[in-house]
Amino acid sequence: KPAREGTRIGLDYGFNQLGFEQVWASTPWPIAVKHALASGFTKIARLPGLTKIDGRETDIHVLRITKEEFSCLRQ
Repeated sequence: KPAREGTRIGLDYGFNQLGFEQVWASTPWPIAVKHALASGFTKIARLPGLTKIDGRETDIHVLRITKEEFSCLRQ
């Protein structure tokens, strides 16, 4: 839960102080995808085998959250 709170603080700063309208993320790590989804992100795409980690082809997941979506989570 501390990681989710850190994500919430970062998103709040990005949306309300820096004026972002949306935040995009990409990751090959399944645990990071779970974290992003639990934090309100939506999975936009999976790019199969886009990168290699330890010599193995690995998918990249692309996620996004908008300012409006983030605002709805806080209510």
